[in-house]
Amino acid sequence: KGVIAKPATLHIHYCLTPTKYLYSQRQLHLKANPLGKIGEIILRRLWHYQTRWDQIAAQRADILISISRAVSQRCQIFYHRASDAVIYPPVDTKPGNAKTVNPLGKPYYLLVSRLVPSKRVELAIKTFNQLGNPLVIVGIGSQMNDLQNMASANIIFTGYVSPEKLRQYYQHCLAFIHPGEEDFGIAMVEALSAGKPVIAYQKGGAGEIIDHGVHGLLFDRPRVSSIMESVVQCQSRRFSPAVLRKRAARFSRKIFESTFEQFVRKAWQTHYRV
Repeated sequence: KGVIAKPATLHIHYCLTPTKYLYSQRQLHLKANPLGKIGEIILRRLWHYQTRWDQIAAQRADILISISRAVSQRCQIFYHRASDAVIYPPVDTKPGNAKTVNPLGKPYYLLVSRLVPSKRVELAIKTFNQLGNPLVIVGIGSQMNDLQNMASANIIFTGYVSPEKLRQYYQHCLAFIHPGEEDFGIAMVEALSAGKPVIAYQKGGAGEIIDHGVHGLLFDRPRVSSIMESVVQCQSRRFSPAVLRKRAARFSRKIFESTFEQFVRKAWQTHYRV
């Protein structure tokens, strides 16, 4: 969005989200800075000027497209600007090899995420510390050491894995766990494409991907007791893999390319009066 284009140029901004550390997660990032109070003072001053620039830059585009309704709402709140469209990002929803071997050799739950404070991975760890069920955590990030130190032996950290290995983890998990608020939630769609239900915090993109009770379970508060209750409920429910895969197909790369191309083509024709 920061590009300064010529007046006649059609400028389209595909917004992943308003900059989180400037707006919705400012306090979280201030608390997480390693320099304490001094760092907080420096960041507040730096972010003051950066926010002013961001507000100006957000108005430059002729057209604003958001990746989800949740992001569209944030654009309205923080940029005081309505999105011209919501177009969900592309997800690789092709089914993997169903004949792969369970990588853990026993039933497990799965979490795929960057290991950073905003993802709330610690909530899942605290939950499964109490439940005792195996939980596989795929991903790397600044919190990895801290999260490993708080995890019991039933929680396995894989670090980075190849796309093929990740599909294998999706295919054999009992359910996918997502404790944080997402702008959209590509990993949730990937789990659905493997025919697996999702247990997720209902705020953000999860509520646009998951119909509660149909494609998984949504909890309304980001706390251990809420996740634990959902996991226990999930154990007694049956979800149709075919229904889950059909839901995932709504977010395929093919649909994204078609929708995006049609929108841009129409915008181009309107802008240049073709």
